[in-house]
Amino acid sequence: VVGRHFGSDGLVHVVQYDQRGRPVSTFDALRSAWYPSIALDERNKKIIVEVEDEFLMFQTNGSFDRRFGKDQGLQIKYVTSDSKGNILVTDYSSRGVHVFNQYGRWLFKFARRGRGRGLLLFPRGLCTDTAGHILVANQGSRRVDMFTGRGQFVRTVVYIRNPQGIALGPTGQLVVTNIYKHTV
Repeated sequence: VVGRHFGSDGLVHVVQYDQRGRPVSTFDALRSAWYPSIALDERNKKIIVEVEDEFLMFQTNGSFDRRFGKDQGLQIKYVTSDSKGNILVTDYSSRGVHVFNQYGRWLFKFARRGRGRGLLLFPRGLCTDTAGHILVANQGSRRVDMFTGRGQFVRTVVYIRNPQGIALGPTGQLVVTNIYKHTV
């Protein structure tokens, strides 16, 4: 879980929990941000924290590994990783999804701005499924869309108002948050 200290420094703070919900370890990302995003790269055993349009990579023990992305010119909203260890982000400015390799090298972007099939309008949360599909909360179009691992549109999964953060449960259930109605 990633959050922000509301004390004097406003630093981003990461807490790791065990399967019973008990805190196991904590560390600071040494950056301030209002809306940080976090992902776990299970393949490479890294914690990815997005803070103010920059990626900070940490070992699972909390030690800093590397950073990248500040010079990309992206307005990042959410981050996730895929089974290959690639890092995927939604970009508020270009209304697309950018894919980076595990070292921060840009690979490709998919989707353009719009409301039609395969187009994104205010992309928010994203996640991947076990088949390698990429699911994107398409807030401006009021839906969650599915793409292949290479960014080709597959289908709209669900129509829902104001989708924000999304995740898949252990048996494939889609979980969608709506920050305006404070619902899941």
